[in-house]
Amino acid sequence: MEFQDRDLKTALLRAFRIVLILAAVGSISLWIVLGWRSAALFLVGAAIASSSILVWEKLMGAVLARLNAGGTPRPLSPVLVWFFVHLLLSGCLLYVSLRGLHGSVYALAAGLGLALIGLMIESFRLLKVWTL
Repeated sequence: MEFQDRDLKTALLRAFRIVLILAAVGSISLWIVLGWRSAALFLVGAAIASSSILVWEKLMGAVLARLNAGGTPRPLSPVLVWFFVHLLLSGCLLYVSLRGLHGSVYALAAGLGLALIGLMIESFRLLKVWTL
């Protein structure tokens, strides 16, 4: 069995769904415990985390298409431009939300960490499937 490009794409999309589910559950519980401002910061972090997974999926797809001889490579420059625009917008969103919402910084960090949790869950799932 070989790990192919479509396997990477489906794994990243499943990690994206995991992040969305964890964001919904976490924001409701944070709203109850810490208030709406911390829940909003958590959702900002989760939005950045989930959009980062999608941006990385596009970037990896473009790079892998260039590496594979059989596929038609997409131009890499628009994907790279969008990657850096996403970084700039994420930084601006972080700055504005921290200055304006005055919630818990730990809630924001937890929202950003959802991408790591989603990717770890998906990598454990893939390790179990591919090692059997």
